[in-house]
Amino acid sequence: MLGIWAIVVVLTSSTVVTSKQFVRLAAQGPLQVSEREFDSFWRKWWWLFVKGYHVLEFFLFTLLLGLFLHLQRGLTVRRSLVWAAIGGIAFAASDEWHQTFVPGRGGLVGDVLIDLVGVALAVGVLAVLWRRAETPGAGGP
Repeated sequence: MLGIWAIVVVLTSSTVVTSKQFVRLAAQGPLQVSEREFDSFWRKWWWLFVKGYHVLEFFLFTLLLGLFLHLQRGLTVRRSLVWAAIGGIAFAASDEWHQTFVPGRGGLVGDVLIDLVGVALAVGVLAVLWRRAETPGAGGP
């Protein structure tokens, strides 16, 4: 699953959809709004969806990497968290660098920082879940 998600991230990073193309496509879909109405919405809120997807991409990547390292490779919780964080950071940086080679795209340090929010969230979620799993009686009744 980790490999499949990494491929999805690279493929979406290799794709360019302009705002105008996206607005036209969205207005033609089931939303039942005009291009003008959706364009007005998109101009105001694009960052929430686009940057939110950055967080989601690297949250899922780091989560899957941490699970792989701990459950499949048998690393301790601490090592799994550290290596998942390092792997998430490295993949985020390499993905932005990769985008500098894609016509119509560019790599941004700010996007790497946004990606790191997803990495940090995943490490935090894994740490909490694994801490609860290791605590006797924490599993409930």
